[in-house]
Amino acid sequence: MPGSAILAVVFLGLQAIIAVGAGFVLLSLSLIPLPFALVLLGVGFLHTAIAIGITKQQPWARLTGIILSSASIALSLLDLLLAAAEGAPSTGGAGLGLSILLLYFLTRRNTRAWCNDLGPAETPLGLAPPEPFLPDDQVELAESIDGIGLQVGAVGTVVELPAVPGTVLVEFDDHPDREPIQVTLHVNEVRPVAEAE
Repeated sequence: MPGSAILAVVFLGLQAIIAVGAGFVLLSLSLIPLPFALVLLGVGFLHTAIAIGITKQQPWARLTGIILSSASIALSLLDLLLAAAEGAPSTGGAGLGLSILLLYFLTRRNTRAWCNDLGPAETPLGLAPPEPFLPDDQVELAESIDGIGLQVGAVGTVVELPAVPGTVLVEFDDHPDREPIQVTLHVNEVRPVAEAE
């Protein structure tokens, strides 16, 4: 888990503790009506759910955290402006700072990558090259594999794109005297059948 995601979870946890604690304290002292206390408790539990979602690499959690942080920043700024207009002290300063830090860490590239929230053509290091082959593509061997009796030109079907970049799992079923063979090959070892014709 990258440091930016860890810090986002820490700040989400702090905000959850503050919201839930404030909700219980204000409710027990009867300083605010029940609906407002329930909203504070709900916000605290939402922060907790977002923190758990980020630890589980969920894109929805990062996006929800960004929306919640932005709303919190807007409300804190409004509170500061109203307090300044009335000449009263504001209580939103600490919450504003935590929300800004949380928004910063949620928008970091490492957090995006951790939450799998980079587009399909992106990686943490930038744009990824497109996959040269897709499942069900017909390919042929560019060089022989003597150990298993496959010769140059043997035609197979791409079955899977393994996790190792630049490799494909190809099934060869072009020999009547043997069972189909599945081989993991580097993309340079095969070429599309259309190219070969």
